[in-house]
Amino acid sequence: MGEGGLKSSLALVEYVGKFPGLASHGNSRGTNEYIRTPDYVLDEIAHRVAIDKPKQIYDALKVKYDEVTGPSSIQQVKDKKKNLTRTDAQHSRKNIADHIQTLQTMIGQGHPFVRCLIHSSNKSPCTILYTDEQLQDIKNYCCTGQTILGVDKTFNLCDMHVTVTCYKQLSVVRPKTNDHPLFFGPMYIHDNSDFEAYCQFFLHLKMKLASSPLGQLVIGSDDEHALVKSVTTAFPESTHILCIRHLRKNALQKLTDDAVTLTDRNSLLDMIFGDKGIVASDDSICFEAKCDLFEGHCAGISQSFLRYFQSRLRPQLKAKVVDPCHKEVTDGRWTNNNCESVNHILKQAIDWKSKPLTDLVEILHNLVKGQFADLRSALIGTGEFRLSDTHRHFQVTKTDYIQMSSDRRNKVFDRFRRFLIPKPGYTTSTDGLSTIVAPRTHGKKPGQVKRKVNVRTLTNKRPKV
Repeated sequence: MGEGGLKSSLALVEYVGKFPGLASHGNSRGTNEYIRTPDYVLDEIAHRVAIDKPKQIYDALKVKYDEVTGPSSIQQVKDKKKNLTRTDAQHSRKNIADHIQTLQTMIGQGHPFVRCLIHSSNKSPCTILYTDEQLQDIKNYCCTGQTILGVDKTFNLCDMHVTVTCYKQLSVVRPKTNDHPLFFGPMYIHDNSDFEAYCQFFLHLKMKLASSPLGQLVIGSDDEHALVKSVTTAFPESTHILCIRHLRKNALQKLTDDAVTLTDRNSLLDMIFGDKGIVASDDSICFEAKCDLFEGHCAGISQSFLRYFQSRLRPQLKAKVVDPCHKEVTDGRWTNNNCESVNHILKQAIDWKSKPLTDLVEILHNLVKGQFADLRSALIGTGEFRLSDTHRHFQVTKTDYIQMSSDRRNKVFDRFRRFLIPKPGYTTSTDGLSTIVAPRTHGKKPGQVKRKVNVRTLTNKRPKV
């Protein structure tokens, strides 16, 4: 018997001695003496039932504690697990109206993540989620045209749909791949997926981004009609692009439904999405020529797909793929894989099981807080990320960081968060209000090698004749 178990037994004997009737009291299920299991043992059982099986817990605690203070039987462990499970189930059984009421209370209390609850006639309420840090990143990186704001809807997270936005965090990189990590942007929990529901979300974001120029903002998504229409309505001055992978998948499905042979399917898809296809057109003249050539080839294969191409696919390729590429917004082959990746992270966070609404909101908030906690850790070279080259001058040694006060640490992090990455070929005024194209020649003569400070500006005299 261990020393801890001996002390526990002596204390229990002393306690029972003060109350003789307690030891002689029989259990309702038998005639054995009833001895209460100490509270600290019951607490340890409650802590371990979520991880280990009852038999494992019983065996471990019987070894750890003596025969008096340890669990009385394996049934005691099973009963404890059953009671805890029943309590959790009662908490989760609250209906969606109870969860919405809880979210409404959170908004009234100024919750930093639950920001807006939208009630519409004959529709389930919609919830908008984001933090101030997420909005600031969108202003710094997305509204300056340095990264794309991806949008995608995911399913089976709760009793409603969740539309997630994401962007690349350009201030840090992953040490192993040297790639910028994906960060969650504002999220939208909704039941209806119509134009009005999406508009409420994007118009709310536009209101919050009103202080930033939106002309360089690029928003990418799949070709869901209501989603596309709401984005272009809320952000008419911004650029909207479509995922080429979704366009190809839709075209393939259309060809399959039209019973086009495999050889012809591959030929038509290659003419549209191949390396030398329509999406790779260098200019509008080349685009029109390739489209005309494709339509002539398609006319002899499938009239149905030809009509689909002329009425839907061709305008989409022109406005949402090729034109943004000509404006150097994208490379013409943008996909929504980033949003698919963050959707996978969400599914892992809920263990692939649908959660009650309030539980899901808490999980989403913890994910966002975890990302920005890793962002702060990058300042001293710890955590999942490292500072990118553009932000390397914010690096702080661990020794200096430990000696800083809490206010000083927050000031360093705020300065790091406010820093704007200068775009190549552009220069920004010191007050941050004006950005112009930087001079390329710097006033030098063609072929000049020396610095301007070391070169005398001379005018060659014309030779006398």
